[in-house]
Amino acid sequence: MSLYKYRSIVIIFVISFFFLSLNFVVAQSKHDSDLNNELIVRLKTGSLYKISFENDIELDTIISSYLNDPNVDYVEPNYQYNITAFPNDEYYNNQIYLRKINAKSAWSKELLEKQLHGINNKVVIAVIDTGVDTDHPDLKNQMWQNNKEIAGNNRDDDSNGYVDDIFGWDFVNKIPDPNPKFGLRYTKDGINHGTLVAGIAAAAGNNNEGVAGISWDAEIMALRALDSVGRGNLYDVSLAVAYARENGADIINMSFVGLDYSQALYDEIKKAYDDGIVIVAAAGNTDSSIQGINLDETKSYPVCYDGENGENMVIGVASVDDQDLKAGFSNYGNSCIDISAPGENFFGLSVYNPKEYGYSNFYDGNWSGTSVSAPLVAGTMAILKSLNANLINTDLEKLVLDNADNINTLNLEYIGKLGLGRLNIYRAVNALSSYASSGNDGDPKKADQDVRIVAGLGFGSVPQVKIFNLQNEYLRGFYPYAVNFNGAVNVATGDVDGDGKSEIITSMGEGGVSQIKVFDEFGNLENNFFAYNRYFKGGVNIAVGDINKDNVDEIITGAGPGGGPHVRVFDNKGNLKSEFFAYVPGFVGGVNVAVGDVDGDKKNEIITGAGPGGGPHVRVFDQYGNIKRQFFAYQNNFTGGVKVASGDVDGVGINEVITVTASQGSPHVKIFTFSGNLLYDFYAFHDFNNGLNITSADINGDDTEEIIVAKNKGGNSEVIFFNQRGVKNKQMILHSATYLGGVRPAILK
Repeated sequence: MSLYKYRSIVIIFVISFFFLSLNFVVAQSKHDSDLNNELIVRLKTGSLYKISFENDIELDTIISSYLNDPNVDYVEPNYQYNITAFPNDEYYNNQIYLRKINAKSAWSKELLEKQLHGINNKVVIAVIDTGVDTDHPDLKNQMWQNNKEIAGNNRDDDSNGYVDDIFGWDFVNKIPDPNPKFGLRYTKDGINHGTLVAGIAAAAGNNNEGVAGISWDAEIMALRALDSVGRGNLYDVSLAVAYARENGADIINMSFVGLDYSQALYDEIKKAYDDGIVIVAAAGNTDSSIQGINLDETKSYPVCYDGENGENMVIGVASVDDQDLKAGFSNYGNSCIDISAPGENFFGLSVYNPKEYGYSNFYDGNWSGTSVSAPLVAGTMAILKSLNANLINTDLEKLVLDNADNINTLNLEYIGKLGLGRLNIYRAVNALSSYASSGNDGDPKKADQDVRIVAGLGFGSVPQVKIFNLQNEYLRGFYPYAVNFNGAVNVATGDVDGDGKSEIITSMGEGGVSQIKVFDEFGNLENNFFAYNRYFKGGVNIAVGDINKDNVDEIITGAGPGGGPHVRVFDNKGNLKSEFFAYVPGFVGGVNVAVGDVDGDKKNEIITGAGPGGGPHVRVFDQYGNIKRQFFAYQNNFTGGVKVASGDVDGVGINEVITVTASQGSPHVKIFTFSGNLLYDFYAFHDFNNGLNITSADINGDDTEEIIVAKNKGGNSEVIFFNQRGVKNKQMILHSATYLGGVRPAILK
């Protein structure tokens, strides 16, 4: 029997069960994948055959007709495969920076999601710049159009204050044409700047033309607020921000800087931020020989506009080179920069005007600067927004910043000053599928309604404990110690009596005796005892956790300043279970304590940090005081003390060690593995150097713990919730505006 004849016989036998599940796939694949009416058949002998049919034959009809031959192992369409989202744009290979930020994988993921779910959300990026070439072949189909306005009738049809504003507005010349302007004064940079920026963010992709923008579907709202030399003023820029907000922009890109703070521009940016709009700004450039300006010391705007309550209103973008090193020209700084992105040797769009010498090309290269870095971030925000229209600015910020690639080890001089890392578009897009948005998109993960924050006050307030829900609503409070005690109240929470409910455990801070008190969640006293000599007045640091696997939490204490590094473990009745010295007994700076399983052995360890006067020495012990690991969290000569916490902040199932400075140090939060390897670090506040208080907890049920940070003595009652990369998730104020005693936070569930 010939092979051809055998094929003809074999094709009539197909397993029905298999193809009942494939009917939809076949129909879809014939349309999408150019199958040429071919089937792949595998016999149970292991032989594999390809069988072709006439084009007018329906494969699913043939398959469903022959279902029962025991000789057939399986049958399936001869699916076609294509390389993943590899743009056919002519100059794609010139866009080297796209590989660094993993754009191709992100596009593949984006296209797949849109095809599977039928997503077609339009996103508008307002480019406030020197004008955009609206007829450019890579932009003309990407331009936002004001459909409420009738072109050329010289009327303000939509009553927005602008006549014939079809593609945007020219605020410099006060006309509806937002294209770049050739005149008596212009420069190549000035003419091309806005078009280049718009193309980086959203040039048409996979269109056999030019280059590929980051977002292939976004629309560009062209707002010309800078002249043809690249200069503008706050009035025009403020009007442009207002226009973007009032006319439906989702994202605003501002690739320019100035040195002067403007209340008018601040007000417009705040309105846009409050409306959920993402605002992206360039860090600014200097000559490479200067190596950039530290924006913590010399502010620039709009990149450094933040809200009065710490809102991150503007996403500041610094530049890195192709090795992820800070670009020599890029400004930097902890307080203004949120993320970095490539910024050197870009090939992109240029303005085409053959009547002008030097403008006969649609594309040009060798552009560098933070101006080209910012639209990479804006375009990424547009991709995410196009996949989920309910995402607001804080959601988009979290997704992009949270999934940046850490580049600290490559930039040791600039740790904390290049944002949370270098942009990785794919990681941000991939994270979207499991992300719970603030926009309530129909399937958000709801925060645990029983989660409350417990605040220990003191230093200028009566020694009280206050309890709030996560909506910052005050629930109740109580006074654990005499009202004439003027020191801090430390708090911890845990189920220390085994009744299935968490208790609130308190201790006095420096200046107080070593009395530990156990309260129920309503402030009713259940027990109290002295952890050390009742005459010792250095205070006690406390932590709570189950360290012996009996399903009941223990109370772990560390002597405060003036005492030795004496760690003790108690049950809720005050019965001593174990004790040890974390450092040399002669050290009198005290010891800070935390509890968590940081080595993955399913047993909680005791983590300690040396108190003020000691080095930044972190140690990890088992329940009996046997040392398991140690490392220095900060520079060896730092003697301000280290406070410690422990939590699974990256969701991998093993706790990390979290450290902050206890006093006299910058607000530097660091996150370490059990081995002492630095995973992440960030600065929790802009200008506070008196030390921090810290805890961690999973407040939204996503199996990843947030880092909860508050200021120490001398600071207000602000408490901020961060993820492991330093992105703010929540901010609360827990006491009066004049209070400067700091907060000791804990989470009650």
